Amino acid sequence: MRETQALHLENVMQKHIRYAEYEVALPLMKVQRSTLKKLRVNDVFLLKLNLLECIMIEEGRICARLQLKACEGTYALTIIQTEQETIVSDKNPKRKMIKFSFGAYPMKHLTIGESLNMDLFDTEKIALIVNEKKIAEGSLINVENEIAVKVNRVL
Repeated sequence: MRETQALHLENVMQKHIRYAEYEVALPLMKVQRSTLKKLRVNDVFLLKLNLLECIMIEEGRICARLQLKACEGTYALTIIQTEQETIVSDKNPKRKMIKFSFGAYPMKHLTIGESLNMDLFDTEKIALIVNEKKIAEGSLINVENEIAVKVNRVL
């Protein structure tokens, strides 16, 4: 009976384990400050990407790079590289770093080959963040076979 109780307790505890949360975002982009001040609905940011690539961020550091891959009949973002790169803001006061965030996702550990199913991501709700402040919401679009973000709402 004790063995059964121990197994039950172990199962309950595993359900309550907190995994580290990583923010999944498109690659960071430097933008002219004047462009951000004039930001309007339907503006488009061209990301210069032909294939969806993302980064995972934790506490101001890029921890991993991800790439879209076909996986068991669906698509997933797969970790292709792990690293510890501190995000450094641009020294030029005329430019700002913009982050296109899908949100935070828990991961047990970051290992190359680990995947996040694309069903987890809402490509219609991407937060545009500057200096840790959400300035707009957007969605992923395709412009002449290039991935872009269209601004849907300015805050």
